[in-house]
Amino acid sequence: MRWLQRLAPYAFASALLIGLKQSPAVGPFNLLLFDLASSLRNSPSAELPNDIAVVAIRETDIDRYNWPIPDSYLCKAIHRLDALDVKAIGLDLYRDQRSNTSDPCLSRLVVDNPRLISIHNNAESIPAIPGTPDKQQAFNDIVVDADRVVRRDLVHVGGQDARTRSLPLRLLETARNDYNLAAHLEKLPSSIWLGEESGGYQQQDAAGYQTMLDVHPPGRYPIVGLQDLLQGRYEPEQLQGRIILIGSTAASLKDQFEIPDSRWHRGDRFLQLAGVELHAQRLESLQHILRLNHPQIRVASPLQRQLLLAAMVLLGIAIAEGPSRIRRSALLLALGVSGLLGAGIWLLVCGTWIGVAMPLAGLVVFGSSGIVRRGAISQHHQQE
Repeated sequence: MRWLQRLAPYAFASALLIGLKQSPAVGPFNLLLFDLASSLRNSPSAELPNDIAVVAIRETDIDRYNWPIPDSYLCKAIHRLDALDVKAIGLDLYRDQRSNTSDPCLSRLVVDNPRLISIHNNAESIPAIPGTPDKQQAFNDIVVDADRVVRRDLVHVGGQDARTRSLPLRLLETARNDYNLAAHLEKLPSSIWLGEESGGYQQQDAAGYQTMLDVHPPGRYPIVGLQDLLQGRYEPEQLQGRIILIGSTAASLKDQFEIPDSRWHRGDRFLQLAGVELHAQRLESLQHILRLNHPQIRVASPLQRQLLLAAMVLLGIAIAEGPSRIRRSALLLALGVSGLLGAGIWLLVCGTWIGVAMPLAGLVVFGSSGIVRRGAISQHHQQE
């Protein structure tokens, strides 16, 4: 009977923990900690990539050239970039038959210039520039979490035709003249790619080859405005020999995305990142994967998460039952919770995401259950 009384609180704690795992609160808590750690992680770095640059279409460019930007100006910009011997040019603008002007220069240029990449969008069924060769096409779809924040990257989609490559992968293939990069990615260990329960995610859509994305605030790469490029108002070393992305940074065009830093940013304006800069950061992340065979942010596997949860449950029971005084157990539980929370944030800052919501809940629920049981028994003895 005494053993039954001792185990009853832990049976209740187990049921509570199972119910909590199915609740919608676990995922958002893990994402909140991820965003906090990202804001701490994104300190100024001296090791910035030196082979990526952006040609930005700003509000001033739209005022001068109108929108959509006429193809003739884009062609002039691409010719200027060619003169700088750039490695690849990603045109992050839709130029299908619905947006083409009467000037056919882009359709000719995309055939004559093998370094020019034209985007298409699978979700919206928007094709690339008419006549674009398959090896110069790329999709620019971006993975956005349910709370509209970009934290993941769809690096590659296997089993597709030659035209279906992500924009960063296609740019790197073109820059390196190596069209076996996709096959190399597919041979990497499956453990580096996200699953449905990786890190702190709960039943996420993990289709394709996805990784966490180390997203930085705007301004990480050299940026030259379209008008400045056309009028020669730039330093050649800003663009020369680099991989170039051409796209919009104008807020009025609404090609802006929330990033982990958005939630913790303190400023007059809400922090967002332009799509063209986001693609540049995806490219930097892909270079890291191919160089080191693992992403910038690693994630815990479902098995590792379960083992940590089990360890925290046992620790909670030990804290509740071990010390001779209840007050000491409560103090140790508070220290354990603080330590686990701090360790989870510290690991994320260092580049490893565990997802501490469930282990934290296991520690609190089981530790509290045991302490409450001991408190009730102590009170009963005092009453007697």
